[in-house]
Amino acid sequence: EMAMNAYTSLMLLAVQIDGKTEEERKALVSEYADRKQADLTALVPGMKSCTVGMEGNGKAVLRADNGIVTVRHELTAAEMNRLSLVLADGNLSDEAKRLRVAGLVNGIVLSRQAAQNYEQGMNEGLERTESLQRK
Repeated sequence: EMAMNAYTSLMLLAVQIDGKTEEERKALVSEYADRKQADLTALVPGMKSCTVGMEGNGKAVLRADNGIVTVRHELTAAEMNRLSLVLADGNLSDEAKRLRVAGLVNGIVLSRQAAQNYEQGMNEGLERTESLQRK
């Protein structure tokens, strides 16, 4: 339920910030609801693409591409809680909400990118070690 509430709030925030007319917003909300996926690219500057969607198991999944790394990340309960708190905070402007959502998404992407770089470095080190042992 928390995932669905956060997804719905993200979907609404995405169409509000996008600068669309009321009619365009309604059409987008309907499209996002049908696809069970919201395009957050406008909320996260610098991303080539960024979406959050609901999967059949009721989990919210973030998909983001920053041009260097492509991420598919199942949002944890803690991440969903943070998103829900940000989106439900009536004291925050839409711009402040956008910045906080962008910070969360960028944090996930950078974490994945660091893990990927670490794994790549470890693999290269193993290959060098094996190569030296053969000589």
